[in-house]
Amino acid sequence: MSSEAGSSDHSKQYQWYVIVTLMIGYLFAFLDRTMIGLMVGPIQADLKINDTEMSLLMGLAFTLLYSIAAVPVGYLADRWNRVRIINYGAILWCLMTVACGLSSTYWQLFAARLFVGLGEATLSPAANSLISDYFKPQERAKALSIYNLGIAGGAGLSLVLGGQLIAMLTASGGINWGVPIVDDLAPWQIVFVFLGLSGLVFVAMMSAVKEPVRTGRMSGDTQWTFAQTLTYFRHNYKFYAALCLTMTMLSIVTFGALAWIPSFFVRIHGWSPAQAGLYYGIASLIASVIGMIFSGWWIDRRRAKGEKDAAWRALAFGIIFFVPFYVAAPLFSTPWITIMLLGIGVFGASLATIASPTVLMTATPNEARGTSIALIYLIINLLGSGFGPTLVALLNDFVFQDPKAVGWSISIASIIGYVGAVIGVSLGLSQYRKRLEAMAE
Repeated sequence: MSSEAGSSDHSKQYQWYVIVTLMIGYLFAFLDRTMIGLMVGPIQADLKINDTEMSLLMGLAFTLLYSIAAVPVGYLADRWNRVRIINYGAILWCLMTVACGLSSTYWQLFAARLFVGLGEATLSPAANSLISDYFKPQERAKALSIYNLGIAGGAGLSLVLGGQLIAMLTASGGINWGVPIVDDLAPWQIVFVFLGLSGLVFVAMMSAVKEPVRTGRMSGDTQWTFAQTLTYFRHNYKFYAALCLTMTMLSIVTFGALAWIPSFFVRIHGWSPAQAGLYYGIASLIASVIGMIFSGWWIDRRRAKGEKDAAWRALAFGIIFFVPFYVAAPLFSTPWITIMLLGIGVFGASLATIASPTVLMTATPNEARGTSIALIYLIINLLGSGFGPTLVALLNDFVFQDPKAVGWSISIASIIGYVGAVIGVSLGLSQYRKRLEAMAE
């Protein structure tokens, strides 16, 4: 096996420019992906759709092409220029976010969301592979924690700034620039256009990133065929199945809550979207940033002390002890208690968010890292983040048949996800240790 020393051709300052740039890309991607959850009311009113149809825009419409395209993209990332892959994808998702804002029917918006997902499918497989080559193994958890701050920033800012932007545009009646198409856009449409154009900043920043030398290959300069990669996964299916189950069920909890909690505050507590976004966004942002930074620091520290399975332990700790707070949060009549409990749940989910790619990168050879991320994300996004918002909506529309039962729907969906995640994380520890031993050999 070639050395796992990480790239030595670049300065520390340049390495951190790369990781910050990738983090900003993830932030813009998550902004484009999650802002829609804050605009449920206006979109439903304009397009005349129910909760289930809305959930498909938030979940399936985005995750369908995102998940399917991730597999060929991941395979491509294992053998082609990863920087170019990310840049081409970023241009596509920015333009398609603008197209979301120009959509005037349900199916136009659905189609635009599909292609936002297609563009964003290029980011994580290529970015995780880049990070594994720019940073040494003992530094990767910290680097991945910085990259994944994009999730925290994107989700938090989409709530905090998005709510204020929507309120401002609603109060002013939109934009009156004397431009026919722009002046006719509703506030929620203007938000999408603004997000799409803003994301082009990331494309400009990526132009200064160089493709690093690949490290940690099991077969020297020989590239695996797709058949060889699938054979590798088949031989180690117990480990990858446990990780898939864990993160898929966790995604049902987190994305179900992220999509519907703003509507919960609006429907149950009478808050405006701006209030819901501000308070929930601040709590989510603080908790996720602390959780991600702590997770990266703790994993690297424990690994340096000889605990090779520290990443899986962090994954289990975050899920078992903190995710139950998602279940309890919507059941309280006081909104501030709900905010506090959600913050605790977000902290635990953030530990797992950093731990899971660290687990994957440390247990998978370079030849299959991009493909492994893609295959895992295919399952996680289709069954987890794609189904999480829809599960809440189905419970709301067909079980409770009451928009104001959204809190109970979120809690039940969270229970289902939590039980599955605990089963997965319990089954996977021994398999992860076996993979680490195999990698060491």
